[in-house]
This record gives sequence, C-alpha cells and structure tokens, in this order.
Amino acid sequence: GPSPQQLVGEMEQLAIAQGAEHPLAARELDARLAGYGPRLRALGVRALPLLSWYVRQDERPLKVRLYAAAVLGLIGDPGGLKALRLTAEDAGADTGLRAAAVQALGSLRLAPHELRPLLDPLALSGPPPVRREALIQLAGTGTDAPRRLGAAAKAYGAEPRGADAAAGEAAADAIGRSPSSEAEGAIVD
Repeated sequence: GPSPQQLVGEMEQLAIAQGAEHPLAARELDARLAGYGPRLRALGVRALPLLSWYVRQDERPLKVRLYAAAVLGLIGDPGGLKALRLTAEDAGADTGLRAAAVQALGSLRLAPHELRPLLDPLALSGPPPVRREALIQLAGTGTDAPRRLGAAAKAYGAEPRGADAAAGEAAADAIGRSPSSEAEGAIVD
C-alpha cells in the first residue's frame, strides 16, 4: 500500500488546490481529506514520525496539520506525545490546531497521572478553545490542581451556555476525579 509520505503528499496537494476555490468547496475538501484518516491510522506507528514532524510545520497547509494531529490521537501511541505537547503549548500556533493537539493528547495511551501534568496548565491558561478542550480531557483523568480548576470553572459564571457550560461541567468532573486531597473542598466551593 501507499506510504505515509504518499498519503500526506496527496492530502497536501488537495489542500493546496482547494486554496483558491470558493469556501463552499471546503466541505468537499474536508470529506476528501477525512478519507485519509483511516488509511493513515491503519499504518499505525509507521505513520508516527511523519505525522509528528508534519504537525509542527508552520508552512504546511493548516487543514492537513489538523488531520495530522487528529490521526496522532487516533493512533494513540505515546510516540506522538512530544509533537502534540509542543503544538498544544505553542502560543504562536493556530488556536484550532492547539485545541486539536490537546484532544489528541487525551487520546494517547498514557496513564492519568502522566496526562494530568500536561493538561492542567492548558486548562488554566491559553485561548478559550484550548482551555475548554483541556477541561474536557481532564474530565476523564481528574486534575492535580482542583482548587485552581475550581476557580477557572467559576469564571464561566453561574449559568454558562453552550461550550462554556460543557467546559464548566467538564471542570466539575475533573475535580470529582481528582486524586488530590483538596478535591472535596474544591467541589464544595
């Protein structure tokens, strides 16, 4: 079958060709690019070095970098950790790409105690989409910073709506799953 390089090369050509087209053509592009996800995932760790490198390349098409981050999460191998962490923490990176990297981090086969120190700082700072995604991932692992996460959750207000409501709920779940002795007090607050 095709190599990871061939598949990513094809994706890149599609993205570049679409660049000048009408925005409605973006839906068709997304559908075409999505077909590459399962093919790359099937290559597993063989695709890891290329995808890990690709996600960090600012000059490459953003759409393809988003897919690279997502596929690293689908593969789930901890070998993608460094590239995803660097992308998630990169203040100069596209916010959507950072959020996709955070989501993928949460999908890596890592123990909760390995994920919490990566996710906690992202849940407490950075642009809202990155904070929300980190909170959603922490809902599954718990937090090592229940008091600070509680304060962050309160910042969404008494009756948050939409994405903010989901983030507040995720923060409460993360505090509830926290191994910290401060968790109970933070939930009561």
